[in-house]
Formats: sequence, structure tokens, C-alpha cells
Amino acid sequence: MTHDEAVAALEDMPDVVSVQKVGLQPGDVIVLRSPVFLGRETIHQMTQIMKSVWPDHRVVVLDAGLTLEVVRTDAMGEAPR
Repeated sequence: MTHDEAVAALEDMPDVVSVQKVGLQPGDVIVLRSPVFLGRETIHQMTQIMKSVWPDHRVVVLDAGLTLEVVRTDAMGEAPR
């Protein structure tokens, strides 16, 4: 599946609001977010579409408004203030 075919397939899904073009680097993780709850089958379809275009990247789906954040600590184990 090409990038354009993947975008078209995602945009045809009822819960997808928009798709943005991305350029991935080795090791990048694809994060798909949805403000609504997605069923297991929808999550599987979205993951398969992404893996068909970028097979070497991990895919994470965050639905129902879930967010993912990372807070790095410094060498002393202190979080930034």
C-alpha cells in the first residue's frame, strides 16, 4: 500500500478526522490519536494500514482522548521544573 492509498483508507474510516503527511526517521514510533473510543477492529485496521506503509515502525493507538507524555529526568533524577 502506498502512502496516498493509506491516507485514503484512513480518511474513509468514520472515526478519522484528519490525516497529516509525515516523514519518519529510523526508530520513530507512529502515534495515532482519537478523541473517541475506537473498537478493537478499528484499531487493528488502523494499525495494519500504518504497518503496510511503514513496516519497520511501531504503531501506538490512543483513543477516547487518552494522551501519552514523557517527562525526562536529569542526571540527578530530578524532573524539570
